[in-house]
Amino acid sequence: MSTMILLAACGMAAAAVWQSFQRQLFCFAALEDDSDMKVVGAMPQESSRQVDRADEAAQEYLKEKQNGNIAAARALGSRLAGYLIEDCGRIGNLQGAALVFFAVLQAVEEASPSGTVANTIRTSLFDAVKATRQELSDRMEDPGAFSFFMLVSRGETDATYGGVYAKCCGREGDPGLIRQGEEIFDRAYRRTRELVQQAGFQP
Repeated sequence: MSTMILLAACGMAAAAVWQSFQRQLFCFAALEDDSDMKVVGAMPQESSRQVDRADEAAQEYLKEKQNGNIAAARALGSRLAGYLIEDCGRIGNLQGAALVFFAVLQAVEEASPSGTVANTIRTSLFDAVKATRQELSDRMEDPGAFSFFMLVSRGETDATYGGVYAKCCGREGDPGLIRQGEEIFDRAYRRTRELVQQAGFQP
């Protein structure tokens, strides 16, 4: 019974995590197409706080675009997509795609100079993979694995990245797969941080 409850909870967490991630991608994809940006009045139901947040986000985006960070972030996203595709090819299975993707996202979030830059990198990465390797894109969108990795990153479970990877491969508890999963995460995380640091972002 406890296993069923855990699975149900993880399923709900998966949906929430993935919906939040999709909303971020949608928001920043819209901001990136700013060739016809206009200032519009707030809808009656919007609070002044929401309007202030939207204005701050727009101002931050314009600042990052003017100092060259947006262009650098788009280029880095494409470069990370190439790395992800290459690394998944080296791993040899689609189960590793979600783990590599999660490691990349976590490193991007931690190493980027701002949330706007991080979101631009993520959007560029996701679009580049989707355009070239649909099967990897589909695996990257697996909310089940993604939510388990999120729980691991937050320390809300005793599981490890390697343990979740082995479970996704259908061989829960396999020592070899657990070790491989840990190596996959560490390699992708370290390489992504290096690439972010080498991108030349302005503070």
